[in-house]
Amino acid sequence: MLRIGRRIALLAIPALLLLSAGLANPAAAASAATPSVTPPGAVCGSNCSMGVVDYGVAPNGTAYQYAAASFEGFAKITKLTMAKLSNRASCPPKVDPYATTCMSLQENLGAFGLMDENNNGSYWPQNIVNVGFDGKVCSLPCVRGTYSVSFGDNLRNESSKARDLDPGSMAVNQSGACRQAAFASLGSKGGLFYYCVGPVIYNLTLPISLWAVMTVGPNMNSYYTCARAHDSCLAFYGAVKEGSTVRYSGYFDRILFTPGSAGAGHPEIEVGTHWPGGGHVDAEWVLAGPCCSEVTNVTSLRATLGLYYDTGAGSNATYPGQWLAVPHAWSSGSATGEHVESVDVSAISATVRQAFARHGNEDSQSSLW
Repeated sequence: MLRIGRRIALLAIPALLLLSAGLANPAAAASAATPSVTPPGAVCGSNCSMGVVDYGVAPNGTAYQYAAASFEGFAKITKLTMAKLSNRASCPPKVDPYATTCMSLQENLGAFGLMDENNNGSYWPQNIVNVGFDGKVCSLPCVRGTYSVSFGDNLRNESSKARDLDPGSMAVNQSGACRQAAFASLGSKGGLFYYCVGPVIYNLTLPISLWAVMTVGPNMNSYYTCARAHDSCLAFYGAVKEGSTVRYSGYFDRILFTPGSAGAGHPEIEVGTHWPGGGHVDAEWVLAGPCCSEVTNVTSLRATLGLYYDTGAGSNATYPGQWLAVPHAWSSGSATGEHVESVDVSAISATVRQAFARHGNEDSQSSLW
């Protein structure tokens, strides 16, 4: 469902939160000034991933933790131009073979309690929305001079320093919408990671609105969907609107884990906790390069960003849960190796928990609310 203020329009599941929706949140508002306390792992160089990030740290330095069943990133882009990537002639073919410039919006989270053959797993999933400009000569459905949006996801095992996945105990691409679903080597880090190259939508003109939803299960969240409720599951959703027209919406990938005698466990998405191997767990909805540690130089931009979570956490959830904006937000991420250049992110206001992204000099660490 698409939530517009207090009206509900039956367009797609889950309940997608539009920019105009005023969300109540118990957290106190904070100024957008540079804080005296730096959240764990929030320091980056001159180029950062920029957006809305909850580190589980308030502007005054107070730490907090919470868990959720689902997270949703929202973006409305009204202006966007990008320079070509510095280390390649065009965008990655898996993203869009016709795109000459591109960037991603990444929803980076920490998923815990997923049971894989009695192994209580901790995973780092990414729900990735790539936006490309098709500057090459192409044929329908691609139209030269328009934008494309493609969806995809990655999954890494953070349960131990080995960072390995077991392809034999995971059923991937359960939605059948991945153009490519495979396991690949992490290289010198050791082990495997999983990736899905999902649907691509061509011939888009601005403004476009984008949603990325990630959810774990089984749980009592009414927006959650999974093929077999007795398995631990991770689901990835994407949607794009061109103006007022929905061009795509759906769960493009679901991952099922093989249960053991312990059952499906109590999966949840956590914020403010720590990974078993060390490191801080945050929730990110950030602008970044398209893949592979790349940096996108943004030459013009007007976008509004929001990051929300559903309070129906894990198997002990109370149906149907409630959507809230993250309690506190910072302007830069630290979880991904992809970055953007020349993007400034600021709070819309002290009461509206959304951010405005524009072309400018990025501040690698500022409090949004």
